[in-house]
Amino acid sequence: MYLKASQPFEKVIEATEASLASLKIEFLRNESTELVEYEINSPAYFRVVVEPRKDAEVHNFILPSIKRATGTTIELRFGLDSTREELQQASKHATLFLRTLVASLGAPPWEGLRMREAGREKKRWKEALKE
Repeated sequence: MYLKASQPFEKVIEATEASLASLKIEFLRNESTELVEYEINSPAYFRVVVEPRKDAEVHNFILPSIKRATGTTIELRFGLDSTREELQQASKHATLFLRTLVASLGAPPWEGLRMREAGREKKRWKEALKE
C-alpha cells in the first residue's frame, strides 16, 4: 500500500512514532538519510516505510520549472511468506495504525497536495482507512 502525504518528512516521522507508541506497538527503526523503516513484529508483522517524495513537480506550463514535489510517501509492506490469517491480522493492525497516524498529523494527509493529486490520494487514504 503506497500513500502520499502533504506533511513534511520530519512531521510524518514524529507522528508515526507517536502513533506506534500510543498503540503500544514495539518496533525496530532502520534509517538512512532519506528513509525510515519501522518493522513491527508484534501483534502482527508489517513494515512502515517513510521517505520524502522524490517525484518531480512541474509549475507554470508557459515557463516550466521543475522541482521536487513536497510531502512524504508512506508505504505499508506485509510479509511475503505470511499465511492468509497472518495477513488479515497485519492488515487490521496496519489500518488501526493509519487511523492513529491521520489523527496525529493534525490535518488530512491529502490536504495541501496539488488539485488532481489530492483527489486521487484522498480516495487512496479513505480506502486504506476502511476495515
